[in-house]
Amino acid sequence: MCLTNRIGEGFKLLQLIKSRGVAPNTVVYNTLLHALCRNGKVGRARNLMNEMEDPNDVTFNILISGYCKEGNSVQALVLLEKSFSMGFVPDVVSVTKVLEILCNAGRTMEAAEVLERVESMGGLLDVVAYNTLIKGFCGAGKVMVGLHFLKQMESKGCLPNVDTYNVLISGFCESKMLDLVLDLFNDMKTDGIKWNFVTFYTIIIGLCSEGRIEDGFSTLELMEESKEGSRGHISPYNSIIYGLLKQN
Repeated sequence: MCLTNRIGEGFKLLQLIKSRGVAPNTVVYNTLLHALCRNGKVGRARNLMNEMEDPNDVTFNILISGYCKEGNSVQALVLLEKSFSMGFVPDVVSVTKVLEILCNAGRTMEAAEVLERVESMGGLLDVVAYNTLIKGFCGAGKVMVGLHFLKQMESKGCLPNVDTYNVLISGFCESKMLDLVLDLFNDMKTDGIKWNFVTFYTIIIGLCSEGRIEDGFSTLELMEESKEGSRGHISPYNSIIYGLLKQN
């Protein structure tokens, strides 16, 4: 019923189950919750949850994701807290959605607290969750905090990827901390993380906009020597030309 979006008939079946003296189990409720949230009826799903005797971690994952989808960070955090109090740790997908909604609202410190709370309760987070938090801090101009979380994730055995470094490189370029940009660029090679076009372009535009044309040229040459190349994009060359024009 729910897979074919006949939710109303699904609820009639739920009432029939109850009328026969059978207690619907958690899976039955979760199926209906998921269908409601998928159709944007998160408030109704929350009311249905109140009928449940034994909600589980899947129940909370469904509702937290539903509230995040509609941008309701308040209710998402309320349910997150309730799940913690009942001994459940939401999965990494739901946690990442909470981190994203908080970071997008500029509430990066709260996002960091959520991440640390999840880890303290034994929850496992992946590189996507950390990247979301790092991107939030870089977007807020707190690039050194973002770098701190890069070191933290490495120390916990969660290896960064090219997106992690690209976010940090972009943040340091915005903050005009170009020496650290080049350090991160070199760290990628040391750590065996392949540069991609975004890496090269971000660094070239960052260097050239600040008049460091020679470093920009060096990065351009590395880009052309790599398998990535320019991929047909003229933007890196435009950045070099712009830098040259700034220097007359």
